[in-house]
Amino acid sequence: MDLHCGQIQGFFHTAPVDNLSALRDMAPFIVREIVPSYKEDPICIVSPDAGGVARAKMFLDCLVSNMRVANIGLAITVKHRSGPGEIEAMNIVGDVDGKHCIIVDDMIDTAGTLCTAASELLKMGARSVSACATHGLFNGPAFDRIEKSVLQNVVVADTIPLRAGAPSKIRVVSCAELIAEAIYCINHGQSVSGLFKVQAVATSPGKDVIKTG
Repeated sequence: MDLHCGQIQGFFHTAPVDNLSALRDMAPFIVREIVPSYKEDPICIVSPDAGGVARAKMFLDCLVSNMRVANIGLAITVKHRSGPGEIEAMNIVGDVDGKHCIIVDDMIDTAGTLCTAASELLKMGARSVSACATHGLFNGPAFDRIEKSVLQNVVVADTIPLRAGAPSKIRVVSCAELIAEAIYCINHGQSVSGLFKVQAVATSPGKDVIKTG
């Protein structure tokens, strides 16, 4: 599910794998639960680094093409490190002024970079900042950092169990249906290519939310 590096897909020689994306299920949740609060204000999808631009663009295309979300743009954060795990400075490439920003990534580890990026986006004039990532590791001080950060919402998939003490900002979306569809297709000799596309899925309100807070 959302491999950190796509080349990993070719590592398993005797057991081929398919790289699915939880964005397919998280995007409709964000459109239903978070975007309405933005009203008619513009939105900006933000990639935390150059390597994540394709993921952010895929998410943006999903909102525009499948869910009819208008007035939306794309931006990238550029980190300048002073050492391992230490960010000396951060720049934003793109227009975020007056926009509600959604940072899209594949995982959240200690949340240091995420919270720094959110703070910088507000300094650059963003109206609000939320985040969306598939794998919520939330190691070390992650919970405390997120709780004290300017982030309004942090949406993750259920690929990793959420440990106790999570801030109410963190909201978990189930990707069980996507995995079930993949298993069904494989066991019935059907193509799984359609599952690789990030697109709207028909879900009833609240169906895909398994925990809030």
